[in-house]
Amino acid sequence: MEALSQFFAAHAVWVHLSYAILAAAFLMRSLYWLRVLAVAAFLTQAIYLALTTSGLYTDIQWAFVFVAINLAQLALLTRQKSLSLPPAERALLRRVLPSLSDAQLSRFSGASERREIAAGEQMTRQGAPVERLYFLLSGAADVAIDDVDVARVSAGSFVGEMSFLTGRPASADVTAAFAGVALVFEKNALDSALARDEELRSAVQTLIGADLAEKVARGNRSLRERLGEPS
Repeated sequence: MEALSQFFAAHAVWVHLSYAILAAAFLMRSLYWLRVLAVAAFLTQAIYLALTTSGLYTDIQWAFVFVAINLAQLALLTRQKSLSLPPAERALLRRVLPSLSDAQLSRFSGASERREIAAGEQMTRQGAPVERLYFLLSGAADVAIDDVDVARVSAGSFVGEMSFLTGRPASADVTAAFAGVALVFEKNALDSALARDEELRSAVQTLIGADLAEKVARGNRSLRERLGEPS
């Protein structure tokens, strides 16, 4: 009996190690490392069950099910990380979306197509449907209403966000002032990315709201200047 007790005590280190790794996983802010530690925890638990029990094959099988689930999620996260942007563009996303993790920024950029925007390219046309949402990574674009320039937007700004989200026609012409790069989102891809991550959706909505507020303020200043009113 004492030998059996010592046997279980010696192997109990595996279950303690499993729970310690799982506890560490819950402390991770990075979803990637949470998944990595979860795999290690469930593998350790499976080793403990195999060494100290008999007949509990169901528990071992479920441990490997959880390992498989986390490995699949790790594969997805690795793919998302591979959709990396150049350092300067990633730094811009980090600046305008500071609350998001690298994985979330990758999900955001991964829902888009990175596209070169030529000088003079028209991104939205006043009165026409808006089929794509642009997020400027570099360059700038001029905003005109009834052929009158009212604002210029630069890197870190959306183009066509209100019309894209509401389905209403564009309220202005937006034309690239000079060449740059933009993330171009199709509605279904963006909706899918935001639906899977509440924090990402909240951060993007906050950014869009702040962007709209700044554009309205700039438009009001431009209007006052044209009317000769003090700003």
